[in-house]
Amino acid sequence: PHVLEVSQVADGSWALATEYVPGKTLAALMAEEGADFDALLEKFVDLQVSVQKTAAPALLSKQKEKVASMIGRVKELDPSVRYDLQMRADRMAAGKSVCHGDFNPTNVIVGDDGELYVCDWAHVTQGLPEADAAMTYILFNVEYPEKAEAYLDLYSKKADVPKQKIHYWVPVVAAAELSRNRKESEEFLKSWIDVANDYERTCQRLRDTSVIAAPPPPNIPKPHRSLKRATPLAKASGVVFLNNVRDESIHSSPLPA
Repeated sequence: PHVLEVSQVADGSWALATEYVPGKTLAALMAEEGADFDALLEKFVDLQVSVQKTAAPALLSKQKEKVASMIGRVKELDPSVRYDLQMRADRMAAGKSVCHGDFNPTNVIVGDDGELYVCDWAHVTQGLPEADAAMTYILFNVEYPEKAEAYLDLYSKKADVPKQKIHYWVPVVAAAELSRNRKESEEFLKSWIDVANDYERTCQRLRDTSVIAAPPPPNIPKPHRSLKRATPLAKASGVVFLNNVRDESIHSSPLPA
């Protein structure tokens, strides 16, 4: 849809207004009785991969800088854990893909014209697709926990990205998400960070004692899901990205030894 206005609101933040898009969010369609969730999920993943294959404008904010800054605002994290996560974010490769930053079914509208529209671009950056997918994976674990692994499997295949790369960024983007102060999911997000931090401490102890080589990074086990996001983030406007420019950036950070 066409952008109608860019304006500054009372709290000092900026707002983007677009033309109204009649239709339903993908989340609403997934929740309907008798919905073919797997077919809708495939459309969702195809759209995400298409967005990420779009070459990002040169002046778009950098993902690594935004994520590191967001983590720095989370003062309730242990300082050493916060520092480690910021350093991991700082080691992100300089990806050139468009990364939505909050890509989930409530931010995709299926228009009455049959087109798919992506809305809520407040967190868009240029960066690594696998880190962007890690955020979507977390959001699926909040809203659709029984389908989170199906999302991860499908995205990995369609984007040709190993699941280990996505898991590597899960604790980093979980920490960044904490800065948004969504209290209803705070403990859930911290549990992802705790799981990763426990693994890192185990690896370090093994290195220090030289008992055995540290194990390769696993698929980080899913923490116990105790909370569910209380309020959907459905929007009724958005922007379509359907370009098909291939991004060849790769993740350059070494996985833990």
